[in-house]
Amino acid sequence: MRKLYIILAQSIINIGGAEIYARNKYTYLRNAGWDCMVISTRQGKIVIEDLKQFESTIFKELRFGPHLYSRATKTKLLKKLVSILPDPTRYEEVIVESHSLTLSLWGELLSKEISAKHLAFLLEEHCDLNTQKYDYLKFKHNRGELAGINKQSLKLFFQPYEDLPDDKSYCLLAHCTNSVEDTAYSKWDSIPCAQYNIGSIGRLEKPFLQTVIKDIQDFINENPESSFNLFFIGGETDGGKVTEQIYSTFSNYNNVKVYITGFLYPIPLSLINKIDVFLSSAGSVRVSENAGKFTVAYDTNDLQPIGIYGYTTDNSLIRESEPVISGKDWLNKILIEKTFTLKGKEFIPFRPTFDAHLEFLKKGNRHLEYYDFSKWRLNLKDMARSILIRMVGPSNYIKLIEFKTKGRL
Repeated sequence: MRKLYIILAQSIINIGGAEIYARNKYTYLRNAGWDCMVISTRQGKIVIEDLKQFESTIFKELRFGPHLYSRATKTKLLKKLVSILPDPTRYEEVIVESHSLTLSLWGELLSKEISAKHLAFLLEEHCDLNTQKYDYLKFKHNRGELAGINKQSLKLFFQPYEDLPDDKSYCLLAHCTNSVEDTAYSKWDSIPCAQYNIGSIGRLEKPFLQTVIKDIQDFINENPESSFNLFFIGGETDGGKVTEQIYSTFSNYNNVKVYITGFLYPIPLSLINKIDVFLSSAGSVRVSENAGKFTVAYDTNDLQPIGIYGYTTDNSLIRESEPVISGKDWLNKILIEKTFTLKGKEFIPFRPTFDAHLEFLKKGNRHLEYYDFSKWRLNLKDMARSILIRMVGPSNYIKLIEFKTKGRL
């Protein structure tokens, strides 16, 4: 009999670490003989070829937790989810993997419906808990069905309620750094190099990028006689605000040229090779480091540099004991003072494997059991959201959120 793997992803549109990870996990599972489906929540342009087949399995209603819906609506949504799946009784093993706390609530309910094992693999960098959500995560943790993307992730999630020991802060690698290919792309190949070529990889709306922009500006201000190319490899989903900000910030510099690629997949190695140093965070750090480039990693919490990945730190997401040194100073050390010597690392295409994910699940509780949500009660904030969702419907509520995010309300 075959095996079935269902991935509940927040998004398969545009390009980001989570989208590339979902593609990598799907490809790995298919090659390993699994049947695999990806269900997601956000509508838009799907850029990654392997994910385009899942355009019909986007459910925007899953952006909100099941506790915010009426019992009838929740039951209807679950039935709709089950109806698009292959018959689970045809499989000897069925696994559901969810990528956020909200999606994991749906993942738990769906897994109960189809008698599947459920891995809550939280790709989130932050996780707002209340007592009920903590109780749920503790249940998943005790069963060995909860993991974060970093050895500090679960510790930070649980911190308001308990001090999780290091050996219990389970983490798995969400491989997403294989986005570079040695392919020609004339649009970027023809750009002439400047004295200093500085780049960043990742979504433009990531909060750390605001620090990066300031750090680059400070460095340019200290070196007014030099020429600069600035490369921002990534796009944004919030109407172009950050793109406009970047162009505006550097528009008065005659010695600076700015290049913003938008969502780009794969990233040409020839473009990476034009850049002297990268300022990035999380999985994007390893993209340029794997191509042999100096890469300053930024902390997702304090938004400040952690250090040069592979040289002064092995952390790409959250600092441990690394001192806070400004991005301007790191650029000085790398580009002006030449304190560090490149290791001459040869670019080797990365082929991710996820054997460790399956091994992690095997070590967990083998008896299927699911969290009992029947005793959950809505707090005042969730009660207000629930009422509004029921009044206007999920689609209109999403529009309200997006308008508010863009400053239109």
